[in-house]
Amino acid sequence: MLDANRPAYVRIPKGQPAEPNSVADTIYLPGAHARTLIATYGSPTQNVLKVAAARDDVSVLVFNRLKPIDWAQIAGPLGDHDDVVVVEDHFPEQGLFGTLCRLCMEAGVHPRIKSLAPQEYNLTVGTSGAYYEAAYGIDAAGISATLDKLAEPQLVRS
Repeated sequence: MLDANRPAYVRIPKGQPAEPNSVADTIYLPGAHARTLIATYGSPTQNVLKVAAARDDVSVLVFNRLKPIDWAQIAGPLGDHDDVVVVEDHFPEQGLFGTLCRLCMEAGVHPRIKSLAPQEYNLTVGTSGAYYEAAYGIDAAGISATLDKLAEPQLVRS
C-alpha cells in the first residue's frame, strides 16, 4: 500500500484471514457448475469460501480493494452469471452492492443482484463476530440458505 502512492483505507478485522492468499485487487474463483456469483470482501470472505467449498453451483469474486474497481477485471465474472449475491458486513447502499449495481447499469450488464448485508443499525452485536454474522445471515448457514432460495423456481406473472 505504501508503494501505491495514493490514499488508502485499511480495515483490519479481528483474526487472520486464511484464504485466498493474494494481493491482487480481485480474485475470481470459478465454480464447476455455477450460475451464481458471490462477491465479497473482508471478514465475510472466509464464510463465503466455506460455502463455495461445499457447493459447485457458485463462483466467488473476492475484492481486496473497493475503490477504484477495475471494470475490465470483473466484467467477465459478472456477465457470466445469472445471479450475483453480494455478501458484506457493511450497509449495501454505500458498500460493494451499491458500487456493483452502478457499474453493471453503466456497462449494460444485467445479472440479478442481491444484497446479503445489514439493513439497519443494531447495537446488539453480541460477544463475537460469529454472533454478528449469524444475526445478519452472513455466516455460512445464512449464505447457503440465501443461495437455496435463489435456486427455487421463480413465479412469472403474465
